[in-house]
Amino acid sequence: MTKKFNSQDSLIIAILILLSVVAWIGTSAYHVFVDKKKNLVDKSILEKLDPRLNGEIIDTLAGKRYLEEDQLIKVLSEINSAPTVVPTPSLSPTPINLSP
Repeated sequence: MTKKFNSQDSLIIAILILLSVVAWIGTSAYHVFVDKKKNLVDKSILEKLDPRLNGEIIDTLAGKRYLEEDQLIKVLSEINSAPTVVPTPSLSPTPINLSP
């Protein structure tokens, strides 16, 4: 005997799924609002910034040397071709289990 699902069974399943989703979202929202995490921030980050421009720094920026495209490609290719250091495995002694 096989029982076929009718529209009433589908409606009950849909309502149960909807209630589960609403309960899940509700508990997640509750945990977000209840959880009191203190964010510890360094005081130097919270200090106010000086809005004045430093003329000495701007002058040093103007005197910087800029690389041409071919020089830039050369420098970047040297960085990419640098050898990578592979760590060698070290042998560590196996702990001895002295329990009876």
